[in-house]
Amino acid sequence: MRARKKAIRVSEEQVNLRYSEQLATVVAVEHALAASPDQESIYATLAHAVQQLFPDMATIFISRFDPERKMITAMYGTHDGEPIDVATLPEIPLLPFGEGTQSQVIHTRQPLIIAANLNDRIKSGLVVHVGTEGGYTESAAYVPMLAQDMVLGVIQMQSYTPNRLTEADASILALVANTAAASIQNAHLHALAQSEIAERKQTEATLRKSEQHLKTVQQELLELNRTLEERVRQRTAEVRDLYEHAPVGYHSLDAYGCVIMVNETELTWLRYTCDQMIGRPITDFLTPASQTTFQGVFPVFRQRGWLSDMELEFIRSDGTILPTLITATAIYDESGAYVMSRSTLVDMTLRKQAEEDLRRTNTELARAAQAKDEFLANMSHELRTPLNAILGFSEILMEEIRGPLTEGQRDALHNVELSGHHLLGLINDVLDLSKVEAGRIELQIVPVAIAELCQTSLLFVKDLALKKNLRLAFHLNDHMTTMEVDPKRLKQMLVNLLSNAVKFTPAGGQVRLEVNADVDAGVIHFAVRDTGIGIGPDDLARLFQPFSQLDSSLSRQHEGSGLGLALVRRLAEQHGGSIAVESAVNVGSCFTITLPYHCVSPELKKPPLSAVGASGSGPVYTALINAGSEPNRAKVRILLAEDNEANILAMQEYLQIKGYQVIIARNGREAIQRADETRPDIMLMDIQMPELDGLEAIRRLRARSEWATTPIIALTALAMPGDQERCLAVGASAYLTKPVSLKGLVTLIERLVHP
Repeated sequence: MRARKKAIRVSEEQVNLRYSEQLATVVAVEHALAASPDQESIYATLAHAVQQLFPDMATIFISRFDPERKMITAMYGTHDGEPIDVATLPEIPLLPFGEGTQSQVIHTRQPLIIAANLNDRIKSGLVVHVGTEGGYTESAAYVPMLAQDMVLGVIQMQSYTPNRLTEADASILALVANTAAASIQNAHLHALAQSEIAERKQTEATLRKSEQHLKTVQQELLELNRTLEERVRQRTAEVRDLYEHAPVGYHSLDAYGCVIMVNETELTWLRYTCDQMIGRPITDFLTPASQTTFQGVFPVFRQRGWLSDMELEFIRSDGTILPTLITATAIYDESGAYVMSRSTLVDMTLRKQAEEDLRRTNTELARAAQAKDEFLANMSHELRTPLNAILGFSEILMEEIRGPLTEGQRDALHNVELSGHHLLGLINDVLDLSKVEAGRIELQIVPVAIAELCQTSLLFVKDLALKKNLRLAFHLNDHMTTMEVDPKRLKQMLVNLLSNAVKFTPAGGQVRLEVNADVDAGVIHFAVRDTGIGIGPDDLARLFQPFSQLDSSLSRQHEGSGLGLALVRRLAEQHGGSIAVESAVNVGSCFTITLPYHCVSPELKKPPLSAVGASGSGPVYTALINAGSEPNRAKVRILLAEDNEANILAMQEYLQIKGYQVIIARNGREAIQRADETRPDIMLMDIQMPELDGLEAIRRLRARSEWATTPIIALTALAMPGDQERCLAVGASAYLTKPVSLKGLVTLIERLVHP
């Protein structure tokens, strides 16, 4: 009887020793994985841990699963203690649910234990059961590596012994596997944990020494029976010390969510004593929002058995908040009943601070972008308003409405008009570049005849080329070429490059536009070649930078804003293309726009009737007037709502000379009143006016049945994204941006009044 009791006591001591060894190994692995700087180190550490936990396994394999590619790759393997060259093993795809052991574990996210008859159970997978003439493996365990509810790999073990592997073994292995998965996922944070590496290495060294001591104890077990209990107590104290002072918090919860274990690290972070936490619900230490989260997740965790990367906010004893990340594994008894959790807590203070700093930075960037848009909108309005008067009076004088002009006066007015349009072009370039950079330009893609568009673009530079005695040339490899593109933006790009070529080419030179459509490659090249002054290699790098000019000195010979090439590049990229340049000083330059090209039917769709104002933006309308039949305008009453006196004088004089009756209103409220008094046939409504703006005035007029169909043209200096849509949405019949061509305005009035 005494010998039997002694045998039982020795058996219990062996169980306790094995539990201590496993606990020490688990803690050591957690520290080793946390200190591993890259995935290769993590897999090596994991493999070493599995070998130590289960040294009697015939086969151990660790595989990696790529969720995006859905492929399984062997990372480590041994058979009978000998390493397997996993590099020779092919990747295998994830099989459908119900096929393959590893695929089943990945689909279910649950461990799989095959107690016996392994050969009958395995159908397919990365590794099948193995053996020799002496026998084959009979049992196996497959455990998923989980991180943030994703499977990152599978650990599998095979034994020659039936029923060797149990649920308890799977639980121990799952804890190591999940810790490894979390470490793999967070390996990129290694740089932030440099201060912890030395401490973790020291801990690993201590664990290795402890493991060696434990091996020695195991080897000397028969000789050291009388001292075994003391040795176990010593080792347990060492493991306990590692548990208490780990670089992460540890706690365990019972089935009711009450704290039954907590380490010193977590107590230090939360500034409580052990007595203050043990026995109390964990929710007593959580913020209200985190209490709700925990109460919803905990029942699911007890059934599922694992939890990964849940964010909870703890309330410290002094009332401050500690943001944390929780990963946990459930421990069950032999009957499958929940016993307790084994939870790891990570301090998220630094990460949360970084996220808050990023949020504030994004807010500041958004505020700066809004301020930029407001500034551009205001400057556009303030510049377009006087330009409207300047170009309007120039147009009146050029038509000799106020009397005949001398040749010198006509030349002077022509220069005024050219300067005004040049300034308008600069304003449009600034706005277009801002729109493209903000992603607010929507391309209007339609089928376009390339030959016609290129010839139209060449007309824009024809007069200047003739004045400089330059030869213009055009080549197209297929004059029937058509493509889908935004014609306005393509013309804008070509005119910009052609204008630069003419500007920088000395008299007597040549400017050539070459277009080559490559159907096989699916691209079309627009090359603008010149024999100009060329560009040096050092200047090419800043050629496409906004507001950058190669000659920025006070004595420069060529004017410009430095926006054109930057805008061309942005527009080409928005079309899915690019721009390239080749140049040599005093030889010439070649700028090539390359756009995607797909041949379309030569039967082009006719664009809707449209006309473009002086600014070149916004919907405009054309009308055909029969030759020799001047329309009867004397009975047409026009209500002009405008608060700028110079614009009032220019448009009133021109419209009255053209035979219209013009009624003036200087704000939106007065416009509604004068409309009721005079019953106009058409209204010209400025948008930005005092007392009541034009948008609200149009909205109120359209709300009344007597003005529901009267044409209303929005005349505005607003030209930012969305301005046209807002005007048309409240009921405007048309939208024109200032400066407005008075001839074009009359044409539009005739179309709307006499459709």
